Amino acid sequence: MSEFEFLTKSFEYLAWPLFFLLVLPFFYRPILSLLARVDSGKVGPVEFTAPIPKAIIDNRTTDEKSVKSSLSNIVSQHQGPNFRWRLYSNGLMVQELEFLVPKNQTVRQIVFPISMVHEAMSCQLVGDAEWKLTQLGVSNCEFSFRPSSEDRTLKLVVTGL
Repeated sequence: MSEFEFLTKSFEYLAWPLFFLLVLPFFYRPILSLLARVDSGKVGPVEFTAPIPKAIIDNRTTDEKSVKSSLSNIVSQHQGPNFRWRLYSNGLMVQELEFLVPKNQTVRQIVFPISMVHEAMSCQLVGDAEWKLTQLGVSNCEFSFRPSSEDRTLKLVVTGL
């Protein structure tokens, strides 16, 4: 095998790997943004249907640009001493309120300051490890929990449409 044949065969086998090594750095960000939108696919005999976790694609921390873009989706908001709500452009409303639970109380009904237009979708009670949601409506919810020997302040986060 002559040197010329060796160089031609080497170039033939190394052309695609060299191409990817030289071009990939220029298209790194667009490729990542495309991969972030992939929900399912097939590569050869392997199929996947679960979305690829964003942490795998981009493990950077949240930057100011993404925080500003999420805040720009807020259509209206209000904040008081123990209550705040935010209405997003997609119709989602998030209400957060703090309330005091007296000692030995086991059931608490909460009336939302702003009623959900269609339905309340979820409630999260922050500050108590053992609680159970017994009722959820468009304007109120009811929780049951273990009694405590002292007063405690809990935070309720309600999302709905």
